[in-house]
Amino acid sequence: MVVKTEMDASNLLTKIRSSIKHMSILFDDRPLLVAVSGGPDSICMLHLLCQLKEIMGFNLHVVHLNHALRGIESDNDAHYVNNLCLELDIPATIEKRDVEASITGSSIEEKARYMRYKFFSEVARDIGASYVAVGHTSDDQIETILMHFIRGSGISGLCGMKPVQILRIESEDSYLTVIRPLLEIARKDTEAYCNGCGLSPREDLSNKTLRYMRNRFRYELIPLLRQYNPNVGAAILRTAALLDDEREFISAYTQSILEMVVTKKNESLIINRETFSHLPLAVKRSLLRTAVKELLGDLTDIEADHIEIMMDGMQKSAGKKLILPRGLLFYMDYESCFLRLQGKEDSIEDTLSGEVPLNIPGKTYVAGWSITAEIYDDVKQNTSHRYKEYFDYDVAGNKLTVRPRKPGDKFHPLGMSKPKSVQDFMVNIKIPRNRRATVPIVCSPRQLVWVVGWRIDDRVRLTSSTRRILSIEFERVSY
Repeated sequence: MVVKTEMDASNLLTKIRSSIKHMSILFDDRPLLVAVSGGPDSICMLHLLCQLKEIMGFNLHVVHLNHALRGIESDNDAHYVNNLCLELDIPATIEKRDVEASITGSSIEEKARYMRYKFFSEVARDIGASYVAVGHTSDDQIETILMHFIRGSGISGLCGMKPVQILRIESEDSYLTVIRPLLEIARKDTEAYCNGCGLSPREDLSNKTLRYMRNRFRYELIPLLRQYNPNVGAAILRTAALLDDEREFISAYTQSILEMVVTKKNESLIINRETFSHLPLAVKRSLLRTAVKELLGDLTDIEADHIEIMMDGMQKSAGKKLILPRGLLFYMDYESCFLRLQGKEDSIEDTLSGEVPLNIPGKTYVAGWSITAEIYDDVKQNTSHRYKEYFDYDVAGNKLTVRPRKPGDKFHPLGMSKPKSVQDFMVNIKIPRNRRATVPIVCSPRQLVWVVGWRIDDRVRLTSSTRRILSIEFERVSY
């Protein structure tokens, strides 16, 4: 197909204008960056945006990064873009950076992408731009979805690229809003538009080599899939749109329950394991992704298999730690799971220090706990849970304190025939070594009363002769 008539070009102009309108972004006096490589997609986009800038009220500023990967060809691309901008009277920032020498990465493609968006972010900051427009087409979308599928991406990856996306530039500790006006336009239409308008975009020969995975998808896999379904591209895009609808519903539901499952304390996110265990699987995955994004700013480098590792980790015993990409630490406790960045607050729980008297009756606050003590005359008031227990008040007394364990501590665990050291008790019930100092101990002047969350002392249990009941409840304070 070749664009030969004004109607064809007009239809393309209408389509891109409609796409930008649906992005619901606000243009003001700040310029819109336009990423121009010199290829047909970006040249088509630039040409169309030039026609829309007066109508839609934005100013353009072209950005081009010479990656120094193709020698003289890369230099010629930069000269072409510079001359075109002079011809169109559009300001441009064009730079050359040696991608291979500057940063590390698993592939040239990833290195170039990182350097490119870092460059865009720097220019946006310097000139006060809000957005950068990139020339991804529906063909790029199809290739991206397939690459995510082959790599084992979750539902978010299978939805493909978004028309509007906020990217976090980690090294700059900044964010860049990317818009994709051509995402519903096919590559053949951008090429035809350039031909019909007398434009002569550059041809990047590296887009033909099978050295790069995307090119292998473009020239080998997709043509093979078309042998099974000539309209496989449309089928992939349709499936991605359906998945995106599902993703939006799950995401909205996740947000509605987030505060019931996740709390924030200092530099950590705390996930309640019991509440989490009752959620549908799809919501569990969505909640973990949401929590990770809260800490990292985005989900770059976090793949579906990392989410599955975390899902599996939620079933593991207390004390297990998982190290995930970008310094993310996933830590299991008995009641909760913790997410934090390595180097940020090494002590996840507050460690008790000293001995604090309990207000009986009343409330006491210590080391991240709210402790409520009440006295009852009714022996039937006996509904306990892990952090709420009932005691014979006349045996336990009202001179109770809370403190961490001490060397030599002993008590008579409820249900056991003889006393035991707290150290041996904690070892036997498999409390991890690094968690033992965080377990509160309730004591009277005569004895230990309660290893909180685990066992009361047999001597302070309720009996048929109990006349008054003391209830003590520990609750974590949310931050």
